[in-house]
Amino acid sequence: MAFLWHWLCLFILAYGLTAQRVYKYGRPPMVLVEKDNDRDYVELHNDIITGDRLPPPNDGVTHLLPTTQIFVGISSLRDDRCGRTLHSLISKAQHPQRVFFGVVQQNDGDTIDCIKGYCALAQNKSIHDVPDGFDTESERAANCPYYRNIATVRMKHSEAKGPNLARGKQITMIDGQDFCLQVDAHTFGAHDWDTRILAEWGAANNEMAVLTTYIGSPDNLDKNVGGNHEVPHLCTAHLPGNVDFPFNDRASAARFIEQPILCGLWAAGLSFSKCHAELRVPYDINLIQIWTGEEFGRGARLWTNGYDFYTPTQPLIAHDYTPGKNQKKWNHNSDEYAASRARLQTILKQDGSDQSEAAYASIDKQYDIGDKRSLEQYAHFCGIDIVHKKELFSWCTDYKWIPYDWNETEIEVIRQFGHPNHYQLQQQKAKLEKGRGFIGERMYENEEMIYNEIVGEIEHFQQSTTTGKLVHIIVLFMCLALFLYCLWNVLKRMSIKQTHSD
Repeated sequence: MAFLWHWLCLFILAYGLTAQRVYKYGRPPMVLVEKDNDRDYVELHNDIITGDRLPPPNDGVTHLLPTTQIFVGISSLRDDRCGRTLHSLISKAQHPQRVFFGVVQQNDGDTIDCIKGYCALAQNKSIHDVPDGFDTESERAANCPYYRNIATVRMKHSEAKGPNLARGKQITMIDGQDFCLQVDAHTFGAHDWDTRILAEWGAANNEMAVLTTYIGSPDNLDKNVGGNHEVPHLCTAHLPGNVDFPFNDRASAARFIEQPILCGLWAAGLSFSKCHAELRVPYDINLIQIWTGEEFGRGARLWTNGYDFYTPTQPLIAHDYTPGKNQKKWNHNSDEYAASRARLQTILKQDGSDQSEAAYASIDKQYDIGDKRSLEQYAHFCGIDIVHKKELFSWCTDYKWIPYDWNETEIEVIRQFGHPNHYQLQQQKAKLEKGRGFIGERMYENEEMIYNEIVGEIEHFQQSTTTGKLVHIIVLFMCLALFLYCLWNVLKRMSIKQTHSD
């Protein structure tokens, strides 16, 4: 009998090691690969990062606290839709009191003021109307919800010099918030987008995670797109021979992803991360007049500094793709562009660029390429060899995380970067665990993980096929039988020992 149970134990162990993964949606995660005129969805195997070397984990608490704040950076160039963006993000947030905005407004005399448009909409007026009680600061605060949560830098449209200057000014309004979101001035939010995007970031379990993609239209918000849980997935860029810098292609697609997955490129229209990403690797405000090259240049700097790009599992932010009549119309200056072009080529170490000490003397470390990973590694990761100005590939891949050296002390310093409330946050975490004792503390540290595993297994079971459910039930009963048999053996041996001692 014992011989049979030993074989049964080996069988169950073998099943546990070889059993197929049960997917949340009943289908494996996959991405659309368009290669050599072929177009097909390919199953992912690296959607969950595994191995001996893993990304630095998040602290497990910041994205969950009821005091967590989000800063939203918005740059607007003569865009009448800016106030609508504020209204959508504030009205759809679950905790609007914890969302703060930094708006860089570059208007002419005919453009609707961003805050004035928002306040009109908040009073159920047309965005073109003048809101009630808008004469003084105190009146505006009293008559416009969350007015004091909005900071603004106002520039004349004639002072505009491209997105790097405007978005570079956004970070001057970050004031100790935990997370930073960057969106365009023509954006919509899904219901409870604020808490949902925090949960998305937390699911990546990477302190250096940046959620980013080319977002879809408002019709996709709060929907199971295509019945396949489809989301836009940014993974291709192009570098034609006659241009200096690559431009991101339209987004591809990912389906059935259960947690954020790695992507190769960074998008300016949706970027969500800890605020230390914005403060440690800020926009280079010296790159005036640059349009093409904005996204790849900043993305390369983020990635080489250890940040990783992730595609969210659900559409939480949407984009109004109606062309803005003045979106790219600033005062272009060819001399300023030439200087910025040369500066960006130096930063990206392009062949033929000025790599002299004199050239680097004007480039602060925060604007340079990082030292965690190399541009050569990024080339093989994203498909663009920026140094030699070559396309290595231009299709989605099953991205595998590229390791780099880090230690907990270093990551703790990063967590505190620009965050004056970090100590207070840690004190709150300590209070949650205080008084639990050794065993209680260890149980608390793991209870959320255990709970999530149980919930996940229940969801997997519910979404399994009939055959899958039957296999789950059979294995469960076999494990239960084995446990009872082992328990019976232990009790039997204890009884025998007790008899001999008597």
